[in-house]
Amino acid sequence: MQRHMGIRKFSLHCCFLAAALAAGFLASGALAADQAGVAGGVVGKVSVSEGERPAPAVVTSGMPMLMRDRVQTEAAGRMQVLLVDETVFTVGPDSDLVIDEFVYDPAAGTGRLTANFTKGVLRYVSGKVAAAGSENVTIKTPTATIGVRGTALFLISVPGATDGSQFAGLLGPGDKNNGNLKAGGMTVRSGDTSTDVLRAGFGVFLTPGQDVGAAVQTPPEIVQALASNLTGAVPSESESGEDGGEDSSSSDSGSSDSGEGDADMAVGDADEASGQDTADAGIDAGDVAAVATALDDAGEGSGLAAADGAGNSSSDLVREVARAGIAGGGLETPSTEGALPSGVPIEDLVVLTWSNISDLDLHLTGPNASGPGRFHVYYADDGVFAAFPFALLDDDNGASPGENSGEIIGISNYVLGATTPYRVTVFNYSDRDDDSSTRLSDPAHNLRLRTIEDGMLSRGPGGTTVVGGIAGHDVRPPAGVVGHTWTVLDYNPNTDVVTIINRIDNAHDDGFGVTID
Repeated sequence: MQRHMGIRKFSLHCCFLAAALAAGFLASGALAADQAGVAGGVVGKVSVSEGERPAPAVVTSGMPMLMRDRVQTEAAGRMQVLLVDETVFTVGPDSDLVIDEFVYDPAAGTGRLTANFTKGVLRYVSGKVAAAGSENVTIKTPTATIGVRGTALFLISVPGATDGSQFAGLLGPGDKNNGNLKAGGMTVRSGDTSTDVLRAGFGVFLTPGQDVGAAVQTPPEIVQALASNLTGAVPSESESGEDGGEDSSSSDSGSSDSGEGDADMAVGDADEASGQDTADAGIDAGDVAAVATALDDAGEGSGLAAADGAGNSSSDLVREVARAGIAGGGLETPSTEGALPSGVPIEDLVVLTWSNISDLDLHLTGPNASGPGRFHVYYADDGVFAAFPFALLDDDNGASPGENSGEIIGISNYVLGATTPYRVTVFNYSDRDDDSSTRLSDPAHNLRLRTIEDGMLSRGPGGTTVVGGIAGHDVRPPAGVVGHTWTVLDYNPNTDVVTIINRIDNAHDDGFGVTID
């Protein structure tokens, strides 16, 4: 039986730029007649053709997306289509998507959306059009039609299949999510048959020439393929068997067309801002600038760059949301390569984020598998993920002045039957000799510790992102307290109970005899 630190259930993936993009568009309530949205998070080779375009074009971040555009990604390509109503399509490698119809009235909050997805990998997160009515959004595949009730779903070509089979899966949120969001669902129709999928983590196989079957739990190989295609680094041209080419937007490092971005470390916050999970890979600072510029350029003469009421232009809004990461949820970590596996769910992640302190350290202590004493995972002993202590520090990071940072410990299993709990502690190594330091308790440093169940790590050129998973506990230190040791929480796997301690002092100890420094 699996046991987890995380207990609050929420599983919705959404690009944190969508809300800001919508704010920029909706400030005027107008778009060019043939513009449905903009491109963002462009990685590698992506082209657009057909519809209103006189010729095929290479897609760049910030580029207007038009009605009936056909988006095609190559083996080293990935992007997002960000629509004005906050709908987000994330298109993976070797994929083909057409936005057939998009009509939206921002004043009434109503509209229609129809998309045609032929092959590859697609994740859809619904916006305001779907919220107004389940009949308003339809996604077509070669073998089926999907009626979207909301809120997040995916389509993927079945790995290894030669007959064009696909799998349509529901991502959530569930009916007990803590973001006050409508429960997700979809109706999949093929011929005269239909299947309702109402439970996150379930879906249906779509096989040419066959009726749609009953909903099944999403197979592990589908989950892994989805994660690796949408959040992992895309293969370079040499890895994918393509020739060198001259497209400067292609990169095996995941760089956008700007080449300058820093990826955010974003962990889902179901209970903050709009209630949407902010975790998403592939959006970097270069994309933010490109999208913001596109909004402002489009607004000249048409009001798209109108202020939001506080004097902020659309570019200001985009940059502000990207910088804040939605209520402080998005903080970068400089590590692009770490010890933990990426692209696969990890049972529990303990995530520490902060800003403008040169060296904080995340510590995990717990009972030995046999005999007395305790294990200690920290910068001097990274731990082991696949054997005892079944816990591993991803990387030892620091923050330069004015920068954000973070550290992550992943846990794959727990020791049962012990009399002492697992304990999570944070130590201010920068001030280890200063017993009067208050930097741990200073809100200006944005300290925050979170637990995420079944989250996945995605490596980008500017850092590591925690993608998806179920948000657990979210702890911030008490303000105005002296000390360099922050004892955060205990976890007892025997009872599956988490106890929040949230104490700052100068103990240099985990409370069970292990030195913390």
